[in-house]
Amino acid sequence: MKTARAAGFLVIGAMLMGGGVRAYSGDPAPAKPTDKYIKLLDGKSLEEGRGFAGVVEFGMSLAQLKENLGPGTEPGPLWPGWHVYDKGPWKLSVIVRPDLERSPHLKRVEVMVLEGKKAPAMGRGVHMGDSIDKVAEAYGRSPKEFEGKIDNPGDKRMFFVFGSEDGDEITDFPARIKFDMTVGMGNYYEDAGVLLTLGDEGKVDRLIAFLKPDPVPIWLREAQDPARPWLAVLKEGVAKPGFEHPDAEADARGLLQLPPPPDVNPVMLSDLMLPVPLGWRQESEDTWVSPDGCEQLSVARESPEPGEAPCEWFDYVASFTSGILTDPAQRDVPKALLERMGAVAGRTYHLQADAKDGDSCPLRTWVLLLAQGEQYWRISVSRRVVADYPSPDGMELARRVFRGIKLTP
Repeated sequence: MKTARAAGFLVIGAMLMGGGVRAYSGDPAPAKPTDKYIKLLDGKSLEEGRGFAGVVEFGMSLAQLKENLGPGTEPGPLWPGWHVYDKGPWKLSVIVRPDLERSPHLKRVEVMVLEGKKAPAMGRGVHMGDSIDKVAEAYGRSPKEFEGKIDNPGDKRMFFVFGSEDGDEITDFPARIKFDMTVGMGNYYEDAGVLLTLGDEGKVDRLIAFLKPDPVPIWLREAQDPARPWLAVLKEGVAKPGFEHPDAEADARGLLQLPPPPDVNPVMLSDLMLPVPLGWRQESEDTWVSPDGCEQLSVARESPEPGEAPCEWFDYVASFTSGILTDPAQRDVPKALLERMGAVAGRTYHLQADAKDGDSCPLRTWVLLLAQGEQYWRISVSRRVVADYPSPDGMELARRVFRGIKLTP
């Protein structure tokens, strides 16, 4: 099997999308980059899948990054999301991306790049200047082959690698985009979320670690992570999401105010036990709506065509569904949860639709597709949102409904 070294010289570039956010009065004042990061990271290693423990970790918000490390140099519009710390004897580049799992208004740390002979080691002990044999001891001898590009797992817009087997550089990419990530060769270890580039002598000269996204979406996890900021606050008495509610502290912090999600109560249908939000009225045999009639929980059933596999039906349903927002890497329902539900296969995603007539808030809908025997189900729950802002209340409502489902065909 050919390795990354056989792929010749490779140009590593970044294709990162930015995203606008509201301006908050609590944003830190502009400051100049310093070497503060050197002291804070002294003695620490870049742990695979985590980052620098307690200082700058994968999934950390941009605001927290700046609070911990101070501001970094931002290279310019061709490199949105890059924050470069290079005032010491080694360089740390932190790449921050929109947290598309929750909202493009939320930004999180997704990539860290170390350069310089004195840079910290990786968590598994690989140092700058180590040989490929030392790398193999830590990560194995089967790196992912470079096949034209390297993607951050679950994100097709993160890193692209250009090269060819005969060593010719691909030239149809703007040279100016190279910035400081110049020509190199390397090995990519997808399971560890690590890319190590190799210098002319085959020694490690750059350490790159990626966020490894959770394959389970938030609304199917056991619980939401309370440590992750949402730019939103749940508040009793709020009827619909918005910024205009009378709350001086929330307004000063630029927080979206949301109504808490209702509790649920299990209802036994003919073929499944379905958690139904308390206070929602039953509009038909398989449909419940919120008191104001805007939000909805529904169940639809379908029998498969002869020989139709569950994945084929899932794909068929999705082909008629526009605007799916969920990363493809997070759409399959975990096996353990399927077993608890009594299903053999499942898929999930979310999407957004325009507001109903007479309402100012669009609806975000979470969908769960399940298969068991000769019966397929489509369960969906919708919640009001504000534009593309986060909806922790909607995700929590979907979580309470979906994780409590039990098929009884």
